[in-house]
Amino acid sequence: MPTLRVSLLGTPFALDCADPDLAAELSRLLATFPAGPADPEPVRLPVASDVDIGVVLAELNAAALARAGCLAVHAGMVAGGSQAIAFPGPSGTGKTTLTVACLLAGLDYGSDEALCLDWSTGAARPYPRPLALAPAAAELAGARPAARPAGVAAPPAEIVLTVADIGARVAAEPLALAHVLLPRRTDPGGAAALHPAPRGAAVAELLRRSFTAHHRPQQAFALTHRVVAAASTWYLDLGHPRDAARLLAELLNRTG
Repeated sequence: MPTLRVSLLGTPFALDCADPDLAAELSRLLATFPAGPADPEPVRLPVASDVDIGVVLAELNAAALARAGCLAVHAGMVAGGSQAIAFPGPSGTGKTTLTVACLLAGLDYGSDEALCLDWSTGAARPYPRPLALAPAAAELAGARPAARPAGVAAPPAEIVLTVADIGARVAAEPLALAHVLLPRRTDPGGAAALHPAPRGAAVAELLRRSFTAHHRPQQAFALTHRVVAAASTWYLDLGHPRDAARLLAELLNRTG
């Protein structure tokens, strides 16, 4: 039984895969999370031969975030140089679609799932997990999946992409959070637009969407206020994701 060892957000994992082809595909998708030589005993996760890859990745993501040694917030994050933009929100609000559109516009990948802030410095760190898109969202963003190995089926409800599959790159640390965007759904045919947002609204949304604030509530409150005070805060009327991505690229060009 092949065992794939990876490390996500400081936690080592061992994926015991019943199928060698599935193990090979997971190894490709998780290449940005290599295990370290001095990692402690890993968390073991069994992977059945008939399981959807999307289910495996979702379980791994949940386990990593539950153990994350940072202030982790449910958000997309993209970067230009050393400056990052985060857009928090619940599942289903278009974070992954917007993230992919930003990558196609030339920005670097932070995450489509979590803004991860160092508890001490407030620096943002990439969490470049594979991107899972509904086929319609992938079509909307203009992305195409890479060819899969023979015998490995794509999950029926989503297309899983790596950064390399869409010709983008992972953001390099250190990253400073320069902008916090609060997305607002609009007509997909409408115009994307940015409007100034109150800092208090951004603080409230980051804390509301946090996975780990409950571990250190007072520190999370202070850290969130500190990073938002150093950033610009905006409402983002989404419109078409390609148009919104161009706005974000222009925003980073102005502040970079």
